[in-house]
Amino acid sequence: MQTVLDARDHSLLRQHLELLQRELDAQGKHLRGLEDAPLLDRLIEQGRRIFQAERTEVEELETEQSQERSLWRHFRERYRDTFVPPRLKPFLKSSSVFVHSSQEGVQYPGFDKFMGWRSGSQGEIVTLFLRTSEIPEKPESVPPNFFSTYDRKRASFVIERAFRTDLPKGAGGACLVEQIQTLVLDAGNALKTLRWERIQNTPTIAAYVHQGEEGAVLVDGNVGVDATPLGKVGQKILAALGYRVVTIRPKLD
Repeated sequence: MQTVLDARDHSLLRQHLELLQRELDAQGKHLRGLEDAPLLDRLIEQGRRIFQAERTEVEELETEQSQERSLWRHFRERYRDTFVPPRLKPFLKSSSVFVHSSQEGVQYPGFDKFMGWRSGSQGEIVTLFLRTSEIPEKPESVPPNFFSTYDRKRASFVIERAFRTDLPKGAGGACLVEQIQTLVLDAGNALKTLRWERIQNTPTIAAYVHQGEEGAVLVDGNVGVDATPLGKVGQKILAALGYRVVTIRPKLD
């Protein structure tokens, strides 16, 4: 279940009312030079009352919208993980989204899917999986979990955390494709950069980083897209979305 707030922008209506006010003032100055000034004054005053009533209605709508947003923020922080199994709650600490059970999109037999996202200039999306009761889960295992963010200004999708764990091979890429499609493309946003944060894939790190006497340094030259596991995954993800990899730029923090 998702709650959608009324996000109508009243600024255009406010501009329209201000324009009517200016026109009313101009007409008043013109008409006062004509005959029957008392009648014209009454008409002008009636117009002003109508204008003020519309202005008051706009202000009331803006106040109501502000109250709804405050209430939304309160309930988001207090109840955002109420309907999430306790096993998954630790994987929501780094995000600020509501996560709910989902029967849509990518699904895998033997797993219950939970998903949630928050759009905007700084978007977030979380996908979690938990084994169903029919298949006992190992107490020490980490549930499959994916957490990504999107920077609209930079058109950059950042994979903050991606652990396929017990899901079938290829499931990780499919989940990330769904996240990009949901958070970026379905919202009409652009995608220029796909980035992994805090890479923990040893072969990928070894391909780009050399441990020298003074510490870790980047390998000189172009390693190539197909030279690393994450490079291949990134290529498949972008290809599934209709993009192609132009270059990979490794960076040491």
